[in-house]
Amino acid sequence: MASNYSYNKNSRQLRIPFSGETCEINYSVKVRSKENIVSYAYISATKKGTTATENIGTLNEEFDGLTLNVADVVSSPQMQISGVAPGTENVDIYVDGIKKTTTSPLKNGFYNAEVVLDNPIDEYPYTIEVKTIDEYENEISVSKNIIYQNAAAQLNSLVLEYYEHTTKKQLELISNVFTGV
Repeated sequence: MASNYSYNKNSRQLRIPFSGETCEINYSVKVRSKENIVSYAYISATKKGTTATENIGTLNEEFDGLTLNVADVVSSPQMQISGVAPGTENVDIYVDGIKKTTTSPLKNGFYNAEVVLDNPIDEYPYTIEVKTIDEYENEISVSKNIIYQNAAAQLNSLVLEYYEHTTKKQLELISNVFTGV
């Protein structure tokens, strides 16, 4: 069980001591400015008086202040768009240069919206673009080309089955529905 965590603002280091066999730690990064994101995860363990420290993960990602997540191939005129943007400005979403909608990011910068393709043409490539204003009052944008395929295969269900001790459990990964079988 993680307890008594501390954060050193000067070294920008979060320490989470825990005891026991396992501990799960999740965190997210709040976007405050356009810069590179570097994050390290170290584990330090002491057993019988001997301490060992190991780097168990590094994230070094160039971040331009705006991201766009959308499927490469869509089979429905409605599609979900998401990403990360500076948390203070609205995000405008365009399809082939035509503004379709505007959404507001959450405090952590995450945004999402549904966009509808008007009278989509089968096998036609569309350009999805998102635009916003960064912390320096500059317009920033990112775009992605997608293809509309009416008959494209679509993943509607993905079920993870596992055992927790002697109880069989299922998690529907697309809709996040959990069932204890």
